[in-house]
This record gives sequence, C-alpha cells and structure tokens, in this order.
Amino acid sequence: MIKCPQCGVDNEAGVLQCNDCGYLLEDTEPEPEGEEQVAMTPEEPPEPEVAGEATETPEAPEASPVHEGTLKLVVTRGKELGKEFPLFEGVQTIGRPDPDKGGPVDIDLNDQEQDPDKPKVSRRHADIKVEEGVCSVMDVGSTNGTFINREGPLEQDEWRTLTAGDVITLANIYLKLTRETA
Repeated sequence: MIKCPQCGVDNEAGVLQCNDCGYLLEDTEPEPEGEEQVAMTPEEPPEPEVAGEATETPEAPEASPVHEGTLKLVVTRGKELGKEFPLFEGVQTIGRPDPDKGGPVDIDLNDQEQDPDKPKVSRRHADIKVEEGVCSVMDVGSTNGTFINREGPLEQDEWRTLTAGDVITLANIYLKLTRETA
C-alpha cells in the first residue's frame, strides 16, 4: 500500500495518483506490509490512441490545421463510465454547479463523484477550449489539480493543447478526449 502524503488515504501499490484526492504518488514509496505483498492492477485509463506530447504555451494555442470531426470527452473513470460530453467551439467550464451562488458549469461532473458528500472536483475546476478544431485545457485554480495523461499537474491559467486520445484527470475522474469522424 502507498499512503498519500497529502490526505493520508491508503492506495494500492503501483497507482500514480491518490484515488481519494488525486495527489501525484509517483515518487512515494510503498509502505512495508506483512510478509507478502500482492501487486494489484490499478484502475488506470487506457493508453492514448494517438501518440504525441502536449506542449505548454503561456497563451491560448495558435490554430493548427483544422481537424475534421466531432470532439467530445468520455468518462473513463467515474460513476457513469462511457458518459459523453460533446465539445463546442469556444470555452466551456468543467466542474460542479454552485447551488448557493447559482453558478452553472458547462460540463457538470457532480454525478461522476464517487462520494457526493465529499466531492474532489472543484466548482470551477478547468476550462476547455475548441478553436478551429484545436482543443486545449487550462486549470483555473482547482484544489486537486488537472493532469494530462497522468503527467502534471498543469500550471494554473496556462493552456495545454490536447490531441485525440489524451486523458484529462480532474481529481479522481478521468475524461478521454475523442474525435469522431464522419
């Protein structure tokens, strides 16, 4: 088991992020247990279908060649596996609605939380933007961070260009970017 240094939750050996708070565990040493340790296969998102590294830019990325097809985010870890969130031109906010302030979000992850009484996704967690078929994401000051392909966390207020197959981790929820072509 690996104890998360941020929240103290025990996680299975081999996981890269805390299953409770999303803290990056890659440099954390497992705690010694009894005589025999059994390696468990962690629940991880599938490897990206399209190879390529995301690049950081201080401003919104310039448009590259227009990509044809419909972009969407698909839940690969959360309560409703396979749920799809279509993406549209412009900026959409990812997070949870705020009933006290009436602040809606475009991509509502409230129903994806494992424990609705202890949500891990921030009210305004990240923004995702589509411009001329190019998709990018930015953490907007979330508590538990935003990760791309288990790397990160993203710096706050910096856009990161995405490609089809990239997996966005928001706390303990994984969203895979897909592009459907006609």
